[in-house]
Amino acid sequence: MRFSAFSLFALSSLFVSSLAAPTSLQIRDVAVAEVEQRDTSVVAVEERTLPEIVVIVDALVTEVFSYTASINVTISSCEGISIDLGKKIKIIADIQVEIQKILSAFSLASLKIYKLKFIELIEADLKLVISLAIKVFIEIICTLLHAVAVLKITIIELLGWTLTLFLHTYISFLLAIGGVVANFIVNIKIGFQIYLVLIGKVFVDFGPLLAACK
Repeated sequence: MRFSAFSLFALSSLFVSSLAAPTSLQIRDVAVAEVEQRDTSVVAVEERTLPEIVVIVDALVTEVFSYTASINVTISSCEGISIDLGKKIKIIADIQVEIQKILSAFSLASLKIYKLKFIELIEADLKLVISLAIKVFIEIICTLLHAVAVLKITIIELLGWTLTLFLHTYISFLLAIGGVVANFIVNIKIGFQIYLVLIGKVFVDFGPLLAACK
């Protein structure tokens, strides 16, 4: 499968087109701008056949963004109106269905990645994988924060028992990449530093778990 680096970075438009609140949009825009500013050299890469790890992560991002878009549509229908308990329970259940799909997508991607052979990516491809891994998680974080703000609930009420599972599923995804891509873990740790406060609003243990990754 052939992609251009530009087409991969065009995924950032999904941040802008999502139906989240203005605050969430601003966070997304800043996150994308910061990642792309650090990775400007990647955009200049000519169209070529990318390593399988990049293709897998790219496909994951596209799939997850479709689920967060569905959540955003659901939440947008609740903005500025009174929501009774019955409707709120229904909305939470609908969101949890999409959350389950996201978890399945990450798990499947991890299984595919574990089957790959160890590789030392060129700098451009390494940056692509890192930026995509960060983008997809920030998208999820912003979507969840918007949902709890509109529904006036806690993140625990929204995610329930999947809260811990969600975090560990994503960490497992990072470890899967780190197991086949040289220098991924050390660089993803650096890339996430500026987002730890934001992520901590949803997953308080993310920072320590990321730091423990090797």
